[in-house]
Order: sequence, then structure tokens, then C-alpha cells
Amino acid sequence: AMTMMSKAKIAALAVTPMITGSTSFAASLTLIISILRSDVNLSTTYRRLMFCISVYDLIQSASQAFSSVPTPAGTYWLSSGNDITCAMQAVTTIFGFTGATFYSLSLQVYFLLVIKYDIDDAKIAKYVEPIFHIIPIAYSSASMIAMLATKNYNTVDELVICSIDSRPLNCYNDPDIDCISKGNPETMKQILAVSSLMTIFALNCIMMVMIWFAVYFQTKKSESYRYSWMVSTRVPGEGHTDQEHKDGNTTTIDRPLHATWKSRFWH
Repeated sequence: AMTMMSKAKIAALAVTPMITGSTSFAASLTLIISILRSDVNLSTTYRRLMFCISVYDLIQSASQAFSSVPTPAGTYWLSSGNDITCAMQAVTTIFGFTGATFYSLSLQVYFLLVIKYDIDDAKIAKYVEPIFHIIPIAYSSASMIAMLATKNYNTVDELVICSIDSRPLNCYNDPDIDCISKGNPETMKQILAVSSLMTIFALNCIMMVMIWFAVYFQTKKSESYRYSWMVSTRVPGEGHTDQEHKDGNTTTIDRPLHATWKSRFWH
């Protein structure tokens, strides 16, 4: 029998993802609707990547928002499901998680190409964007198929939901228990979750540093050019701004670098 403390802990574990999952679901849905209702819709690589990230996050958030409800009846507080609903929750959780994680990497690569290497959207869309979509979709689909094929899904006490685990629980460690699932679920966890997440996190950090240095040096370079022009061309009494360059009959306006990038991301 569960103690009052364990019941309270299970209740807390069940309620928390309902709140966080519902909030994330609402945010993702809002972003999807705003993208689709916009005049530019899905016309740019950036908007298509944001749309795909939101879709995957929507799937994962919906799965998390149901919390312990899809788990087999009698397992936890609010458990009302069966083996089928448990499998559905496990699959959608992993599918949404891996897809959103890999799409975040695609988005970071896109930022790197735009900001550091100044590659225009047409070239990115033609030569690079297909890879941005193929890898997340292929990896998330393979994860889902692998979980269903090996039947490595079950209730996870630490999360009070259905996710990657053996059937019955811990059967791969006990020779007296026959496993319905195939292989070691811990290996699958390492491959699908821990390893991929750690690798993508490291890559994202590296690219963020590269982007930061690119912005820093380009900004310093832009400021030095602007200062040199101001010193050499400013005439006492004339009200030129540091944004305006005049050369004979030609007038050009310098826009800050971040304004140029922002115009490509947010139309």
C-alpha cells in the first residue's frame, strides 16, 4: 500500500505535466495559427522551420498534458487507459521530443548560415533546407517505429506516464521474468534521448558561440566604418546622422546588421 507521502508525490507528478504540457500546447498552437494566418505564411525557410518545430512540440505537449490518464487503469492516480493508450502516449512523447530537438538543430544551422556566412534564403531553400527536414522527420519516425517494433514502452514511475521501458518492468534484469519487449530499453533511451540530446545541445552551443563572434566582429567592423566616415565627412553645422552616407549625388543609408537579419526572420 502506498503511503500518504507517496500518494502526494504521485499526485504532484501527475498534475505538473498537465499544467506545463497544456501551457506548451497553447503556445505552440498560437504560433502555428499566427504563422498560417500571416500574409507571408510559410514562404520563408525560417517560418517553415518554426512551423515544424511548433508542430512537433504540439504533439509532445499534448502527450504530456494527458499525464497519467493514458496509463493502464489502476496504475497511478487518474490512470484510466489501457495498453493501446499507453503505447500512444509513449510513441507521441518520443516522436515529438526527438523531432522538436532535431528541428532546433536545423534552426540553429540556419541562423549560422544567415548571420555568419550571409547565405541568401533562395540558396538555403534550394540546397540546404531539404536536409533541415529530412533528418528530424527520419529520426523521429525511426524512433517511433523502433519503439513499437521492440515493444519497449511501459509506465515510468519517475514520470508517472508511459514512455520507453521494458515490458514487464525490469524484466531484462531478471532471468525469471519473460520479457514481452525485445532488447534493452536502457540502450534505446541512450540512443533516442540522452545521446541525441547531449550531442545536439553541444552542437547548438558551439554554433551559438560562432554566431556571437560573427555578430561581435561584424558589428565592430560596421562601427569602425561608420566612425571613419563621420570623422572624414562631417561639416560643422550640417546635421548628418551616423546612418547617412553622402557621396556626390548619391545618398545611402546604412542599416544596423541586426535590422537586416531581423527582416529576414520576422516579416
